[in-house]
Amino acid sequence: MSKIAVLGASGNFGSAVSDELERHGHDVVRISRSHGVDVMSPEGMERALEDVDIAVDALHIDALGAQKSIEFFTRAARNVVQAAQANGVGRIVCLSIAGAANPEVNHRYGYYQARPRRRVSTKRRISLPRRCALRSGSS
Repeated sequence: MSKIAVLGASGNFGSAVSDELERHGHDVVRISRSHGVDVMSPEGMERALEDVDIAVDALHIDALGAQKSIEFFTRAARNVVQAAQANGVGRIVCLSIAGAANPEVNHRYGYYQARPRRRVSTKRRISLPRRCALRSGSS
């Protein structure tokens, strides 16, 4: 089985993804501030991603303002990608909001405007349907 790091592992999606991966036998590295790793620290990220095969980005920030959200996701994506490259992580999977790149969806909320910024630093984006959140017990 793979060794998979889940960023934002203490949040609603991150904890559900971590639990599901462990249920399927994967070795999960839970990454969050409450687990002692801040994605805003490049050094901490490099240590956290040692020997990891796949990183799952389930990061979240409680901010509706565009500037704070954009700064957070841009800096976090840069740190994650640099740490992943330094450690030979083969894939980064970004959980996102379906339609977040669409101006009709994101024009009122800075948080939604910022989510697509992560794609600049990653090669592949996977959007999960809303029902996945419902299955995990979150709303």
